[in-house]
Formats: sequence, C-alpha cells, structure tokens
Amino acid sequence: MRNVMYSLETACSNTWRDKWMNLLSAFLICSGLAIFGSFLILSFNMESAVRKWFNDFSIVIYLNKGISSDEEEALKNFFIQDSDVLSLRYISKEEALLELKDMLGAGSRVLESVEENPLPSSFEIKMKREILIPALLRQKTALFSKVPGVNEIQFGEEWLESLIRTSMILKSLLLITGTALASTVIFISYGTIRILFYRRMDEIETLKLLGATRRFIRMPFLMEGMIIGTAGGALCSLSLFASYRLVSLRLMELMPSLKAFLVTMPEGIFFYGPAAGAVLSFIGSYFAVGKIKY
Repeated sequence: MRNVMYSLETACSNTWRDKWMNLLSAFLICSGLAIFGSFLILSFNMESAVRKWFNDFSIVIYLNKGISSDEEEALKNFFIQDSDVLSLRYISKEEALLELKDMLGAGSRVLESVEENPLPSSFEIKMKREILIPALLRQKTALFSKVPGVNEIQFGEEWLESLIRTSMILKSLLLITGTALASTVIFISYGTIRILFYRRMDEIETLKLLGATRRFIRMPFLMEGMIIGTAGGALCSLSLFASYRLVSLRLMELMPSLKAFLVTMPEGIFFYGPAAGAVLSFIGSYFAVGKIKY
C-alpha cells in the first residue's frame, strides 16, 4: 500500500512537472476520443432509427373483393395463430379509403368522383424480429399467398434489405473507426511515456543504485499515463457535452420543427470518456515501459 501511495504521489508530481507536454498529449487523446465519441453518437442515433423502422415494419395482405365477413374472420384466426406473427390489424375498405384521403390531403378531391370504393380490405401484420430477413419473409409470404381469400401481399423487400444493409454498414464502420482511434490513443500514450522515461534516466539510475525494483520504477509511469488518459477522456466528455448543448439546443431555438431529428446522447457516454482514456493510456504506458531495457 505504501508503494502504491508513493507511486501515485510521484506520478502526480511528475505530471505537473511536465505539464505542458502532458497537456499536449491529453489534448491529442481528447481529439481521438472525441472523433470516436461523435461517430458513436451518430451511429447510436442512426441505429435507433433503424430499430424504430424495424419495429414499424409490417406486411400488408390484400384480400379478394367480395370476401365475406366469416372468411375474413377465418383468415384473421389463421394469421394470428402463426408463431411468427407479432400483431395483426384489420383494415376495412372504408378505413383504407379514409387513410388514403388523409394521405392525399387536398388532392383527395379526385376521389369524390369515384362512386364505388375501389380499395380492398386488408390485414397489416407485424412479424417478430427474428423473421425480418428477406429470404425468410419471402418464404412466409409465399405460404400466406396460397391461402384462399388472399389476393396480394406487399412487404417492401427492397426497403427491408436497405435497412439491414444500413445496420451492417454502421456496425462495421463503428468497429473499424473504434479500432483505429483506440490504436491512436494507445500510440500517443506509448510515445509520451517513452519520452518521459528517457528524460528521467538520471532519476531512474539513482533509484537503481538505491536498490529499487523494476516494478517500483515503472509504477509511477503507468499511473502517470493513466492520469494523462483520464484527463484527455474528461476533456473529450466536456467537449462532446458542450457541442451537444451548443448545436442541438441552439438549433431547437432557431428551428423548432427539427425536434424530431434532435440527436440523442447515449446514456452514460460522458463517463465512458475518462474510463476509455484511462484504460487505453494504461495499455500504451504498459507497452512503453515494458519495451525499455534498463
């Protein structure tokens, strides 16, 4: 415990003594983490939008014209008993016409000249998340289309494939960006600690003459690296928070209509900055002192 306290005091003292160099390293670490944090926030919001689209995704089954209410009820029972069906909504011809008029708005006047409702009744079915794969949905819709009373099925296959592709691209970019920037932070810490180590060789030689062990000599450098990384991570969190407040809230004041597009911050992201900076800097510092022969 005494050695740990000595190492911590020494690390704090050395951090302040080489404050300008360490401050530069902290700013570099902050920049790397801020870039990744910004990309993480963007990816989080886009992934949330993709999940919402998945939750709203449904297939529409149009029924034959002239189908009886008993046949509609039988079809409803058939679909709702399917283990892959999450929920089902019946849309009558009258409801479909009202929804079309609402969608057309002022253009709905063209429907006034239509004497008979041309729209069929339908079922809007939401499927379980596991089945929302184009190949599986094609199999399911092929099965449904063979049921008597079903006229046509639509489920937006191209749109679904675009959603899946977008989600995969986001995850891949996040992984690549995170790996690259984490490596950058580790390299910054590695270089900083190596320089500091060589600048203090006279002190290290004195400690060696006094019988200090390698672990005793290296510990303050590891702690100093963690202090620098934590400071860089804290600066990153502050800069992200300030940017969020400045951009998002000011944008809301100027353009309230953009409220639906307001960026959401992932929960706890401001605590991840210091933690990520400390861990990555410790890794870089560990490799730095481990590679030095003395």
